[in-house]
Amino acid sequence: MKVRILYVVSLITVLALVLTSCAPASTPTPQVITKKETVVVKETQVVKETQVVTQVVTPTPPPPAEKIVLEAWTKYAPISDEARRQAFEKVKAIWNGKHPEAQIVHVTFTATEFRTAGTLAMMSGQTGCLVTAESGAAQFIPWYQQGMLMSLDKPARELGWLERDKGGFILQSHQIIKPSKLGAGPEVYGVHLWYQPLGVFYNKEMFKKYNVPIPTDYKSLAAAFDTFKAAGIRPIAYAGARKSAVIHMFSCLLHSNVNIDRIDAWWKGSDPNVKFTDPDFLWAAQTYASWPGKGYLSEDPLALSLDDALGKFLRGEQPIMITGDWMIPQMVASGLDLGFFPFPRNDPNIPWTIVRAGDYPFVIANTCPYKDKAVEFLNFLTGPEMAAAAFEQGLQPVYPFDSTGLKASNLQLEVAAGMKDKRSGYYIDIVDTEVVAMMAPALQEMIGGKLTPEGFCAQVQAAREKYLAEHK
Repeated sequence: MKVRILYVVSLITVLALVLTSCAPASTPTPQVITKKETVVVKETQVVKETQVVTQVVTPTPPPPAEKIVLEAWTKYAPISDEARRQAFEKVKAIWNGKHPEAQIVHVTFTATEFRTAGTLAMMSGQTGCLVTAESGAAQFIPWYQQGMLMSLDKPARELGWLERDKGGFILQSHQIIKPSKLGAGPEVYGVHLWYQPLGVFYNKEMFKKYNVPIPTDYKSLAAAFDTFKAAGIRPIAYAGARKSAVIHMFSCLLHSNVNIDRIDAWWKGSDPNVKFTDPDFLWAAQTYASWPGKGYLSEDPLALSLDDALGKFLRGEQPIMITGDWMIPQMVASGLDLGFFPFPRNDPNIPWTIVRAGDYPFVIANTCPYKDKAVEFLNFLTGPEMAAAAFEQGLQPVYPFDSTGLKASNLQLEVAAGMKDKRSGYYIDIVDTEVVAMMAPALQEMIGGKLTPEGFCAQVQAAREKYLAEHK
C-alpha cells in the first residue's frame, strides 16, 4: 500500500487577556508555544502541529528584607586607642561580610566629645545602639541609674560570657549597685573585649649598659632609678600633662603596697573602717610625691604629653615608661629591643596584683530599636575573631582563644607572661564619678608641689564618701 504522508497544519488561537503597560510584574504574559504530535488517520501518519497561546506567570520577587544599621560609638585617641580601633575595624568587616542584613557603622569621638556630646546624646536617646563606656564603669553608672541602658544579665549568662570570662573582668569592672536577679554579684550592663594591664616597659640595651638588673620589689626598682639618675639620666618618661597617665602611675604604686582585698573593700564601700587615708594607702601618695624631687621623672614633669613621653622613651633618652599594653604597636614599630616586667611590690607579703581592669565595656542603649541584633553582635565580639584581632594588635583578650599561627611580638609575649598568676587590680580613678572628677587634677597638684600627699588622700576619701552617701 502506498503510504501517503499528509501534512496538516491547523492553527488554534486562544486570545490572551489584554495587558496594559502599567500592569505589575506578576500579571500573566502571553507566550506562543508550538507543540508537535504524531497521529494516525486511516493508516496514514499525520504530523500535526498545534500552536497554543498560553499564560506564563513570572512570580513577583519578595520585598527585600529590612536592612538594619547599628551604630557603634567609641572614644578614640590617635595613639592610645589605635590598636583598639584597628582590631574593632577588622572584626566589624568580618561581621558586615556575613550579615548584609545588619551592618555595623563605627563612629569615633575624641575623649572630650565622648564625655559631653556622647552623654547628652545618651540622655536624649540619640546615641548609636552600641556605646563603649570610656574610662570603664564610672562613665556609665549615671546612665544605668537613669535607666538608659539595657540589662545584659540574661545574655551574659545564657550565652556564656561570664563563664568564659576567666579573669572576672565583667563583674570586677562593673560597679553596678543593683543586685543581679540571676545570681550573685552586680547586674551586668556591659561586655569587655580585652583588658588593659599596666606595668614597666624598659629599654633592654640601656639596662644592660648600666648593669641594672630587673627589679623584683620596690626597693630594687628605686635602686634602678638611682643608678640611672647617677649617670645623669632621668629614668621615667613621664606624660604628666596627660591625666590618665598620672593616675596610672599612682594606681601601680597603690597596688604595690595595699592588699587588693582592702582596695576592694574601700572601692565597694563594704567596710567603712577601710579609709584612703590609712597608712598603706598614704604610702603610695607619699612615694609618688617624692619622685620629682629625686629626679626620677622627666624634667618639668607636668609639661609632657603622651606623644612627648613616648618619643623620649623610643629615642632612648629615658629607659623606662610605666604605661599600658596599648602602647605595644608603637613600641614594636620602633625596632628597639624593649622588655616588660610587672610593677614590683613594696610589701612582699601581699598578693602580687596587676592593674588590669576590663577595658572599654560595650553597652546597649535602651532606645536601640534592634536590641536582639545588638546582643547578637556583642556575642560575636566575645568570640575567637575578636580575640585574635585584638591579640594581633598587641592587646590582651578577655576571652580564651587559640593563638596558633597568630602574629605576636616578643614584647607582647613578655606582657602576657608577666600577667600570669597575678591578681587583677583596679584603675583606681574609675571607682565613681566623684573620684574621676577630682583625682587627676589633685595628683597633678601633688606632683607640682601644691598639694600634700595627706591632702590628696583626704580629698579622695571625701569624694568617695560623698558619692556613697548620694547613692545608697
